[in-house]
Amino acid sequence: MDITPQTKLAPPNQTNPSGQASAFNLREFISNNRNILILLFFLVFITYFNSIGNDFVSDDVGAIKTNPDVAYLEGVFASPMGIIQRSIYFFDAFIFGLHPSIFRITSNLIFHIGNTFLVFLLLSLMSKRKPLAVFAASLIAVHPILTEAVVWISGSPYVQGTFFALLSMITYILFKNAGSWKKYLHSIFFVLAITTSPVAIMVPFVILLRELSLGGLRGNWKKIIPELTVILITSVFFARMVLQGFAPNQGVVDMRDGAFRDPLFQIPLAVVNYLRLIFWPNTLSFYQTDLFFPINRILFASLFFILIPSILFYSWKKNREVFFWLSFFFLSLVPFLFTLRVTWVFAERYVYFGSIGIFVVVALFFNRLLKIDKKCAKPVYIVFAMIIILLSFRTIFRNNDWKNEDSLWIATSKTSSSYAAHNNLGGVYQRQGDWEKAIDEFNLAIELYPGLADAYFNLGESYKQTGQTDRAIESLKRAVELNPQDWQAFRMIAGIYFEKEDYQKSLAYMKKALEINPGDKILQGDVKIIQSKIK
Repeated sequence: MDITPQTKLAPPNQTNPSGQASAFNLREFISNNRNILILLFFLVFITYFNSIGNDFVSDDVGAIKTNPDVAYLEGVFASPMGIIQRSIYFFDAFIFGLHPSIFRITSNLIFHIGNTFLVFLLLSLMSKRKPLAVFAASLIAVHPILTEAVVWISGSPYVQGTFFALLSMITYILFKNAGSWKKYLHSIFFVLAITTSPVAIMVPFVILLRELSLGGLRGNWKKIIPELTVILITSVFFARMVLQGFAPNQGVVDMRDGAFRDPLFQIPLAVVNYLRLIFWPNTLSFYQTDLFFPINRILFASLFFILIPSILFYSWKKNREVFFWLSFFFLSLVPFLFTLRVTWVFAERYVYFGSIGIFVVVALFFNRLLKIDKKCAKPVYIVFAMIIILLSFRTIFRNNDWKNEDSLWIATSKTSSSYAAHNNLGGVYQRQGDWEKAIDEFNLAIELYPGLADAYFNLGESYKQTGQTDRAIESLKRAVELNPQDWQAFRMIAGIYFEKEDYQKSLAYMKKALEINPGDKILQGDVKIIQSKIK
């Protein structure tokens, strides 16, 4: 299949040696590349069509489904961080109601299509090699490692942040020498990006690296340093807000509380596993955190990581374009790799922005093959098309894992041995009424992390359902030791003692529940019922 456009790119879209676009005309660009843009749209549409009807899962439930403020305008402006996401949530809930399909389309899929187009545009501006832009954009469109960010509604900040980060890069290339207000567009998009996602923190460094590696720094450094200084100051301000919004770090070598955490092990393992999943996406998982590896694999990851500076140095000498995109990949991961005990060290959604760098390097390889011999063009396109088809099928199958809570945790348990995965899988068995399997999963979660209060609560509920009331009380008491604010555990203990007709103990625990949640009418009624039994 020949994916080269029939009409050549018009002269105004050509670039000079520094990559600076001249007199860019968006309407003309779209007209000249209409067929390619349609192809990219359908790649995304076909690959992600089966995910549109998926349910709310994991964080989606608390953030959207059971969030009473999601349809109120006041919540949108609660903080500058996440304002884009909250605005979309508000619009969807207010206009369409709580339909997961609408949220997924507006928060994720539309932005993913936009990112696919923007990667194509960015590479078209930086290079006149149209196949290169098509190769890279096609990989962005269908690659399964991006599924978590595209299909999981709560993963939307990484898709949206990438969208505005790419716009910042593109408008910088287009208008950095403009004499009008347009030269500030890239700063505006940068602010939008950094208020949306932590991926944008490294955008100023990417822009600086581009100027350095592609030869434009010498003639432009006086112009860009003032703006980059403002952007860097802004990024420091927002970086603090970004990091405050991260979840507690669960570690990468061992999930258990107080486990050994050493960046000398964590960072190489994370980087190597990102690369592994990009080139061989066989073990995709919602929890890519419990990386229990034998020492030989850890040593391999460490040795490979040590070689990275040599690889970058060699590419700097031989091919600056390869150097830039490899560096792009590593730079994009910095906010996640070096925020130990602040966030997950390794998660598939974190690599959404950075994966662009690797995809472009792969595209450069295929573009190089096209230049070897004209006779090679057809086989190269066929091989690349087969890769796209295989990646699309892998993504389609991965979409099914996100269909609902049950399918997500069953799939996660097959690729992850984390305590969170086992705790959530136990919840699946609870909903199915398979209490014995649920007990096994909760016990396994506790074995991996003895400090997990939720697992003890869930275990207590399962024991109660199977008639093992003494074990249920023991587990629930352990839950409230770990989480003294768990009024539901106190209420369940009170209920078990009530069934045993030990009304004094039942009343004591019910009053504890009411102390924590004094406004609950049901708890108030329960206390009165127990008191009537005592009288």
